[in-house]
Amino acid sequence: MGRARGARGVAFIVLGAVAVVVAFAGCSGVDGGPAWTQGAGDAASPEGAGGHADAATGDGGHADATTHDAGAGSSGSGSGSSGSGSGSGASSGSSGSSSSSGSSSSGSSGSGSSSGSTSGSSSGSSSSSGSGSSSGGSAACTFGASYAGSGSFTWYYFGQGTGQENGYYVTACGYQGTEQSGGGQSAVDTLLDVASSGRARSSYFAAIPSASSGNFDTVNSCGACVEITNGSATIVATVVDACPRDSNPPCQSAGHLDLSTQAFDALGYANGDPSGTTWHFVACPVTGNIQARLKSGNVDQLYLTNVVFPIVAVQVNGQPATHLSYGAWQLAGGAHAAGASLTMTDVEGHTVTGTVPGGGGDMGVQLPSPGPCP
Repeated sequence: MGRARGARGVAFIVLGAVAVVVAFAGCSGVDGGPAWTQGAGDAASPEGAGGHADAATGDGGHADATTHDAGAGSSGSGSGSSGSGSGSGASSGSSGSSSSSGSSSSGSSGSGSSSGSTSGSSSGSSSSSGSGSSSGGSAACTFGASYAGSGSFTWYYFGQGTGQENGYYVTACGYQGTEQSGGGQSAVDTLLDVASSGRARSSYFAAIPSASSGNFDTVNSCGACVEITNGSATIVATVVDACPRDSNPPCQSAGHLDLSTQAFDALGYANGDPSGTTWHFVACPVTGNIQARLKSGNVDQLYLTNVVFPIVAVQVNGQPATHLSYGAWQLAGGAHAAGASLTMTDVEGHTVTGTVPGGGGDMGVQLPSPGPCP
């Protein structure tokens, strides 16, 4: 049967002089559509949380259910949901939103999310690099929850409505990607700065359930890797998106993931919305160092990608940063991200300290890795 196609919600955000299009990942498994879109708030404050909700069932996709619009202001502050903080920003904007849905005949839609705010002026890795140090105990191959025969999947692709900026699609966690080979099941989406060695590929990624279209409460899962098994097929995918439970029924299951088309197909499922699946969190087989991407229009915000384990805490000069609902980290007191020395702590308690290059890029440090895992 056909698997997943859908449309995703889109929000237009104006940050300073930069127009940004944002949307949350759609769900798939059938023709559904993404559910979350992120509205714009103050430049420095959370712009809302996004995600995707699958509207229909059958051939995957997500349907966009809601949008989060914020007011505009040149220096005002906004508040974000779950894990988001408030702050002032130099840029302003109003966001518009739209929702779209796909149609399907059967099946269920999957989860997925896309990022609220979009990419910054620098992306991926750069020729500049920072330096730093690390501390902490040994790293383990696995962590967090495990779903042995209790998971479920759908699939989606960027063309369903993922926001774009500077020529890249931008997910709910702030990862940048591109799409080739058209849409639908044939879409080939790839991401920058994610695990791509061993069982991982830059085209294998996932959206994870979140509380609602306005509350990306699982934002600290951004950058985590999941190992998925179906019979003799095993892959590793990076979590880069969110799927709101309130508008996407399949995402109400804690064990649901909305997968990229390439990840879904690599597992060899015969139907568009398999249940009774198996997956668990693992250390990401990344290469190189942590990458910092500065957020356009917000000097105190940045995204941290290419990590072994998801980063759950960041400090600058002893002051905690806030993990905003659209994946970015906002530094305390309006501190500039460029040139800042960040102390980053991952989900396992490992700590590394690195300096953000002036234009973003290679931070010169990486979290402890367990090495090759079974």
